[in-house]
Amino acid sequence: MIELFASALVAAAAIAFVVEPLTRNLPPDDRQGPPSRQQVERAEQIVAEMAARVSPACSSCGTVADSPALYCARCGRILLGDRGRANSAV
Repeated sequence: MIELFASALVAAAAIAFVVEPLTRNLPPDDRQGPPSRQQVERAEQIVAEMAARVSPACSSCGTVADSPALYCARCGRILLGDRGRANSAV
């Protein structure tokens, strides 16, 4: 019975050790309304810019490739790689 009590005490201490730092520096609860139209447009612009950098477009046919793709799925040309290689015919 003492082992069970000791185990429960150790489990409670472990949970407190993990949870307490998470609750220490919580910001005050200042809820804001929905984002403004300008904030939404700016966020969409940032996402579009990031997608353009991550997913290159083929210089031959303009097809947007998946980010890990090395070759264009439509025409088979080599996409611009990380090393700055120019597109060339396959």
